[in-house]
Amino acid sequence: MKKISLLLAMLCVAVAMQAAVRFRKDGIYYRIMDDSTVYVTHAGTDDNFVSANYQGELDFPWYVYYNNKRYKVNGFDDNACRDSYNLTYVGVGSPYVIFFVGQNAFRNCSNLTEIDVTPIYIAGKAFYGCSSLQRITASEWISPQGDNDSIFYRCSSLETVEL
Repeated sequence: MKKISLLLAMLCVAVAMQAAVRFRKDGIYYRIMDDSTVYVTHAGTDDNFVSANYQGELDFPWYVYYNNKRYKVNGFDDNACRDSYNLTYVGVGSPYVIFFVGQNAFRNCSNLTEIDVTPIYIAGKAFYGCSSLQRITASEWISPQGDNDSIFYRCSSLETVEL
């Protein structure tokens, strides 16, 4: 019985470690979500937010390799680009939509003017405080998640949401 308990404990630790695998490639932080997808994330851990301080114009790749395995960039984690004050443009080099933009993903990116990522799901406060944001391209199947009223809160320059 002790061997089974120990084996179960080791399996739980292995699963937890896999869920939290993060890596940095070409200046961008990623979190592995499953066997084939990653989300862009911040520089901290699941329990401790640390701004990645992304700057300028960023074109995120459609896929990224890590440990000889290809992963599709499928979303922006909670707080992924939060407090990246000098970030001005975000795009994804993908012919497909980005599945998810997490809570506070671009919060306080006050110099961000344009986002071209075509998300399907956008969590609450995703663009909170993006006061220079003028244009966002979104999927026609967009589905706001959580507190819908706060997604574009304090986005005083927003002119176009293109579907």
